Amino acid sequence: MNFTKTKPQFVEELIFRVDPAYIDAYIEADYETFGKTLSRYPGYLGGEVWASKTEPGLLHNIIFWESEEALRAIPKEVAAECDARLNAIVGEGRITFVAARHASEPFEKIAEVK
Repeated sequence: MNFTKTKPQFVEELIFRVDPAYIDAYIEADYETFGKTLSRYPGYLGGEVWASKTEPGLLHNIIFWESEEALRAIPKEVAAECDARLNAIVGEGRITFVAARHASEPFEKIAEVK
């Protein structure tokens, strides 16, 4: 194992409730819409989706950015279009936005152990 201090990376955390029968569809659609689109913008470093073991359908999207400024540079229209495409693929009413934790509790990745 290695411990590494890293250059600070801004961490965006979005929480959603997804109909449990559509989680696989959500994950694929999230990659096709948001993942592919955001990868074209400077400062986007990738993301992860975490699922609650105690609340079926509760998902945390963790997205890594070089800085908070890189996230803020994404045009609102781009995010809205991705969101509309995601809902169209998965199906209206199957995804509910819960919170954007980074908005009220911003944090940065500064080290990792692998």
